[in-house]
Amino acid sequence: MLCLLAFSTAADTTNTQILGHLETTENRLNNKIEIYFLPQIRLLKKQQTIKSNRIEIPFRFFGDQNAEDFTSGNKQLIWQANNQIPLTSVTYDKSFFGNPMLTLYFTRQVNASIRQAGDAHSIIIEIPRVKTRAANTKKTTQKRNISNKKIGPKKLNQIMENGRDALTRNNARKAINFFNIILGVEHNEHSQQALELSGLARERLGQRAHAKADYELYLDIYQDGEGATRVRQRLKVLLTAKEIIPTSEKVKKFSKRKQPGQWDFYGSLSQFYRITDDDNSEIFSYLGLTGRKRNQKWDIRTQFTGTLINPIKDVAEDNESSLKLSELFIDLTNKENNSSYKLGRLKTNQGGLFNRFDGGSITLYDSSETRYNLVFGLPVDGPSDSFINQHKSFAGANIGATFLKDKLELTAYVVGQENDGISDRESFGLEAVYFEENLTVFSLLDYNILYEDVNFFLITGNWKVSESSTYYINIDIRKSPFLTTSNALIGQDADSLDDLSNLSLEEIQQLALDRTSDSEILNLGLAYKYDDDTRLRGDISVSNLSATESTAATGNINAVTATPESNGDIYLSFQIIKENYLTKRDVSVLQFQISDTTNVSSFRTKVSSRLRLGNKWRVTPFTELTFRDYNTTDGGTTFSTGGEVDYRYGRNMSFELDLTVDAWNDNPQISEENFANLYLSIGYRWLF
Repeated sequence: MLCLLAFSTAADTTNTQILGHLETTENRLNNKIEIYFLPQIRLLKKQQTIKSNRIEIPFRFFGDQNAEDFTSGNKQLIWQANNQIPLTSVTYDKSFFGNPMLTLYFTRQVNASIRQAGDAHSIIIEIPRVKTRAANTKKTTQKRNISNKKIGPKKLNQIMENGRDALTRNNARKAINFFNIILGVEHNEHSQQALELSGLARERLGQRAHAKADYELYLDIYQDGEGATRVRQRLKVLLTAKEIIPTSEKVKKFSKRKQPGQWDFYGSLSQFYRITDDDNSEIFSYLGLTGRKRNQKWDIRTQFTGTLINPIKDVAEDNESSLKLSELFIDLTNKENNSSYKLGRLKTNQGGLFNRFDGGSITLYDSSETRYNLVFGLPVDGPSDSFINQHKSFAGANIGATFLKDKLELTAYVVGQENDGISDRESFGLEAVYFEENLTVFSLLDYNILYEDVNFFLITGNWKVSESSTYYINIDIRKSPFLTTSNALIGQDADSLDDLSNLSLEEIQQLALDRTSDSEILNLGLAYKYDDDTRLRGDISVSNLSATESTAATGNINAVTATPESNGDIYLSFQIIKENYLTKRDVSVLQFQISDTTNVSSFRTKVSSRLRLGNKWRVTPFTELTFRDYNTTDGGTTFSTGGEVDYRYGRNMSFELDLTVDAWNDNPQISEENFANLYLSIGYRWLF
């Protein structure tokens, strides 16, 4: 059974969304939850297993994106829990410290297997299927010989290794026995590979009907990824081999299955009335619509995501409505030749592209699972610009492959971009991901050929040293903003490089260099599990930002003031997370942050709790105290309070209230009075 629901939350005035929608699939062995993001993301740990009713998944934004580019506060997807998928909500938190966090809330404890999907815009969570009826249990037991026995992880690892060795020595019958043991216990980290190798072993024994059943079961459960591609190819060979030409009755049955599937349409509509400060209010509307069609050959997906802002009160008296188009594309995946074709307003991390664009993407895989990708189109400069770029165009290519028994993934790319006929960017880059059971390292290098300098260098590591302790490291060195010739337009009245035609190419490029600074960030963090209900987190971050040069006014060139450097900025953060503290299944968080930067020193503490009141109400109150000491002016203390209230009405509707106000303030740089800086958001979300 395929259950599909989509939902996204309102954004702030930048209209930059985080969460897109989620899809769930219930299969015979396990259930799958796939969460789609609008920006590109990467998990800090490529694959992990967590057992809890509240699962936290740290991640990072890809490329030149960071948490500050997106809406502050929590964003969520909602879901009506059922027996097989007891999920209630998925919440994004910009994170008080370190990396942004995705939190999944379940009505009961689940054993979740978490992995990054092939697309940088989604992650997959798999949980074992619950046996609800004796008849179903008996049927499943007969098919896969499933039992209730418990086997520890070390024992499972040894059994799996024995199965691989037996298959390597061409002892397929013995290998099947080992794989059946793996498949006969609760879904685990070896289940996927054991099912694939079981089919291969049976194929070698000439048990084609059994091999076909294993392969079809595999594709029913694991529809994406390199393994699915291999199994799909083996099944295709199996079905077309002369020795197993089906009878006329089987041909009829097989032909019926090859008929095109039905379209599934699902989406969400949300509207919020928002007071963004004392003088501005608006109505924010969001619409997300997804279409999905699958058959034996094709997997087709369409997506529309758009927002509409209607100002009600604005001191600038700019009351024009603003329509933003975030996504509009069609994605066609050919399962038989393992290729993918996308067209429209897209987001991809392939080809050295870090933002959305209007264009196309073609991806092909060869027999060794090497990926070849071509991308082309017109970049979208803003986060959700609706217009088509009239000045810039680009083309790029990349190739990706895995090494060291799939522990190392390497992707190399080249990309070129023009702006009004002037070379805007010429880059080549390398992306590397290395992962083991308790270690994940990601690195990205983007070299600017045009300016002969490194545009972006990143290393992110996640090391789980024990069951209770995990270390994080992040080294981020980049040009800020990303160095392109278009940076010459910063601070100018010109809309395109063509407006600077009175300047030489060297002068335009020098303007671009003058507007670009060097950014360096080092972040170290530790997450520690004190007990089943208590977790501690802390990190330290040090950053440097170089100065930019000034530009004198000449002709049609505006004067641009230099920006000073900001070196040695330090941020210290600490967080205590306590579950089941105030009420059963609540989550309370105590946070501290100390910063010492070039312009201001500050201390900040925040207390919040997420409380469940029955099955329909969720309340999240908070209080926050901040003290700021500015280097050149007087500072002071601000006490803020507020919270969120969420009421679930039926399966597909929720009503939400979000309120924040500075209840007390003596910081003249923030406000001159108490109960100022009001933020209010009230509205509804409807899933359809």
